[in-house]
Amino acid sequence: MAQMARLVSLLLMGAVIVMLGLTFYQVMAPFLMPLFLAGVLAVLCQPVYRRFLVWTKDRTPLAAGLTTCAVLMIILVPLTLGTVAAARQLYTLAQTTLAHSQLKGSDWTELSRAIQAS
Repeated sequence: MAQMARLVSLLLMGAVIVMLGLTFYQVMAPFLMPLFLAGVLAVLCQPVYRRFLVWTKDRTPLAAGLTTCAVLMIILVPLTLGTVAAARQLYTLAQTTLAHSQLKGSDWTELSRAIQAS
């Protein structure tokens, strides 16, 4: 009888552990890709950090700050330029569509439909 109670207890404990594991995975699932990409970025930036470490004579906070600034500039400058270029093109397209149609500037829903149609 004690053997049966131990087996039921073990199975119940296993089921609880599996349910907790599944719940933990569901909570963590949205963060898995960003964590993976952060790890890849950290591995890719390691040589830059080591170069800055040599240049700053082993001052790790300064080397880390310089590496962070360099990576941000490498990522943010092209992203900003691309966003500005896309905004300019969208503005030009909206102005061209507005000039070729009889729409008034205040009717944004009709303007968006006309842009999507072109």
